[in-house]
Amino acid sequence: MKKILLIPALLFAMSIGTADASIQAAVAAMRTDAQAIQQMTITWPDIQAAAQSYGALAPYAAQQWAGQGPIIVTPLGGQELCHNTHWDQVTSGLVTGGLNITGDAAVEAYALQTIAIDFQQQYANLMIAEVQAHASNVQQLTQTEAQTKATLNNLMNLLTVTGQQIQAAMGPGTTLRQMPFTNWQAGIGDVPNLAEAQYTAGPNDGAPIGWYTQPTDNALARLIDRCPTGSGSLPMIPLAASVQNAANVSVQDEPDVQQAIAPFEQGSSYVLPSGGFASGLLRLPNYPVRMQIVGILAADMPAIAGYMQPVTSALQAFNTTVQSTMSEVNQNVQ
Repeated sequence: MKKILLIPALLFAMSIGTADASIQAAVAAMRTDAQAIQQMTITWPDIQAAAQSYGALAPYAAQQWAGQGPIIVTPLGGQELCHNTHWDQVTSGLVTGGLNITGDAAVEAYALQTIAIDFQQQYANLMIAEVQAHASNVQQLTQTEAQTKATLNNLMNLLTVTGQQIQAAMGPGTTLRQMPFTNWQAGIGDVPNLAEAQYTAGPNDGAPIGWYTQPTDNALARLIDRCPTGSGSLPMIPLAASVQNAANVSVQDEPDVQQAIAPFEQGSSYVLPSGGFASGLLRLPNYPVRMQIVGILAADMPAIAGYMQPVTSALQAFNTTVQSTMSEVNQNVQ
């Protein structure tokens, strides 16, 4: 008789042990998600602000910052083409930075949706495990879970609308302009701090790119170092590490997200189409396209920021609920 009674007792003890392990696993996952959500509450508005600030990029679309460099007449004939050191030192980095903003925003959106949903799922797992453990705090956890679900639904609805707006903006009839070439990739990266971009002109002793118009009647003519020089600095706002961390957590929560995020993890890049040849048979960059892409970023990035803006306040509200939930969990979970 004692042996028969021992079996239910062992099964009950095993169920309690299983529930305890499930509780620990759910709480650990919730803590990881909560930390990622807390960080995204900081980085999302930072990305939004960086996109908004790109409205100030308009002056960089001018010839001086993105166009062709100066053409210098040499003493013995011919014309040599100089580098545009404004582009080399500052403006080209601003273009990469704009692609970084796009990549960061896309990855954060994927991560936010995935991690927020996982937090809710882990909370449900926690309550199931608490019921199995015959805990006395299930009613309190249920009330807190309902509050979390309400703010999550609001956030998810806004993220869906934001995604639809951006998708529509990229389609036919959009008010946004498409990039004038196709060889580009947005990726995770730090973003430029436009307010601190600097350029200092140097002496006119720089080497040219080559002959713009090669002399035809003077065999002694040589390229000479008479081009303008200069140095620039473009301080970066360090967002890449935080965005990558959010990506890692989201893939841990839902491995299928990796397929969507993977292209962005290669970083941002772009290759400008050729602009043809000068009369001196010098292969030229496509200067009009360079100026055009800077102008596009200046016009379109603030619009993208506008699409992101409603999510910012909803994310902050959701994060407040998440952190409050974790406080309740830490106090009440057995």
